Amino acid sequence: MRDWKACGIAQHVLDVTLAMARLLDGHAREHDASECLSADMALAGIATALFHDSGYIRRTRDTRHHNGAAYTRVHVSRGARFLRDFLPEAGLERIAPVCTRIIHYTGYEREPEEFVLEDPGEHLLGMLLGTADLMAQMADSNYLHKCREHLYQEFVTAGLADAGHSDEATGTIYRSPEQLLRMTPAFILNAIDVRLNGHFSGVHRYAAAHFGGRHLYMEAITANSRRLEILLAGEAQDTP
Repeated sequence: MRDWKACGIAQHVLDVTLAMARLLDGHAREHDASECLSADMALAGIATALFHDSGYIRRTRDTRHHNGAAYTRVHVSRGARFLRDFLPEAGLERIAPVCTRIIHYTGYEREPEEFVLEDPGEHLLGMLLGTADLMAQMADSNYLHKCREHLYQEFVTAGLADAGHSDEATGTIYRSPEQLLRMTPAFILNAIDVRLNGHFSGVHRYAAAHFGGRHLYMEAITANSRRLEILLAGEAQDTP
C-alpha cells in the first residue's frame, strides 16, 4: 500500500506539472507577449505544481502518524510551509511568496472567495494550477481503478471514511469503496461545473490551445465518465 501510495503521488505530481506546463503554453499561444505571465511567474507555477502534494510527506521525527494520508485535511497548508522553507534553500527565494499563496488553489481548506489575490497575474496562475491538478487527476487512465482500489483506504486514514456509516457533520463522508465509486460521477460533474468552469473561470480551455484545437484532457475525462457509467450500470444489474 505504501509503495503504491508513493508511486501514485509521484505519477500524479508529474502529471499535474506537465498539465501546468501545457496550460501555460496554451495561455501564451492565445495572448500577446505583453499579456503573458513573466518567466518567474511561470517558474512559480511549475515549482508549485511539482510540490503541490508535498504536504503529505511525513517528517522523520513524526511519531503521531504512520501514513501521510492522515494529513489529507491539512496537506495544502503543510505544502505551503514546505515551499516556504525549501525554495530559499534551492535558490528560489524570489518565487516562494507566490508559491505559498497559489498552492491553496489545489485544495479545499480555504473558501473560493479567498482565491482572489491583488495581483491578477497571480490569480490567473492559481487558477491554472488548480485546473491542472483537477484535470490531471480526472483524466488519468487509471482514475477509476485508483478510486475503487486505493482512494477509500486513503480516506479512512484521513478520517473521511468509516465502514458502515457516514456523518458529514464530522467530515466522515464515505461508508464503503462502492459508495465512493457511486459518488464519483457527481464529483466529476461538480468539479467541471463548479471548480473548472466556475471558480477557475474555464482556463482549462488553454489545454486545447496547446494541443492545436483538441481538448485531450476533457476527452479523457469524458471517456472515464462513460466507463464509470458502464461499470455502475453493470453492478446495478448484478445486485439482487
